[in-house]
Amino acid sequence: MIFKINLLTLTFIITALSLQAQDYIVTLQRDTIQGEVDILLPDTYSENLVFQNEDQKKQFMAQQLYGVYDDSAMYNTVKLSDKYRLMKVIEGGYLTYYLYRADQAYDFSLPYLQKSSTEGIEVPTISFRKKMTDFLKDCPAVVEKIDSKEYKRGDLSEIVRAYNACLNTKTEDIYTQAAIEEKNRGAKEIINDIIAAVDKKDNADLITMLNDIKNKLDNGDEVPGYLTTALKDQTKDMEDIQKHVNELLGLIK
Repeated sequence: MIFKINLLTLTFIITALSLQAQDYIVTLQRDTIQGEVDILLPDTYSENLVFQNEDQKKQFMAQQLYGVYDDSAMYNTVKLSDKYRLMKVIEGGYLTYYLYRADQAYDFSLPYLQKSSTEGIEVPTISFRKKMTDFLKDCPAVVEKIDSKEYKRGDLSEIVRAYNACLNTKTEDIYTQAAIEEKNRGAKEIINDIIAAVDKKDNADLITMLNDIKNKLDNGDEVPGYLTTALKDQTKDMEDIQKHVNELLGLIK
């Protein structure tokens, strides 16, 4: 039986497939096919499996598949050096922790870390701290714990979870900062509109106040309450700009 699914993340695949009784393969076209999976002993040049269901029995090379679900475990196809390998997913995310096999070895025991950018590293035994801190340098909090030996080679799952949490926070911060900057741009445009709409001679104090608010937005400072209160008081009888003032207050409160 074949059915098409829209895969948002590999984690989604793992969750969805684990609810099913049968094993699966996931093709490069993102077709998910139910059946029995037999992962074969790897040779020097390739890793293969035999897949069988009521419609077919076929041998696949790792590079012909996106992933495999077998015996409650997910395997993903990863290119390491010049060879496509089936690697067992231990921790998923932007950074994925895999286990892979040495040639002619059946056990998945060798650790490999890969970022979604496809940058990867065979987890070293010698120079572990030096190589790992360089690989994960974009998350200083994780690097610090590796440097201090709080995180060691045996803590790969915890390292991967901490790194992924760090990346998630960074992404949220980027979006938050972008939203703040967009809001501040809108507020400054409204300030310019108000200044252009009022008589400069009769509203010198108001213009000074508005420029003070604009400077605080430029510097990334919070606009204090006394300024917003003063702005409301000074413009309460200025019906021609009241709409702009309310929009401005909504953005800077």
